[in-house]
Amino acid sequence: MLLALQSVMEGDILGVRLTQAQLRNRRPGRGLTVDPRTGELISVQIPQTALD
Repeated sequence: MLLALQSVMEGDILGVRLTQAQLRNRRPGRGLTVDPRTGELISVQIPQTALD
């Protein structure tokens, strides 16, 4: 899973090509991962965790 993307080169970790549009306007609490069956890039919501 990719969080807080800074560069299009980070997609290489998952074997996908990222565009500049995918880096801009990222919503907090969201990450990117790849569907293992289709290879499609998908956005996932990360639950907020409170540390006590």
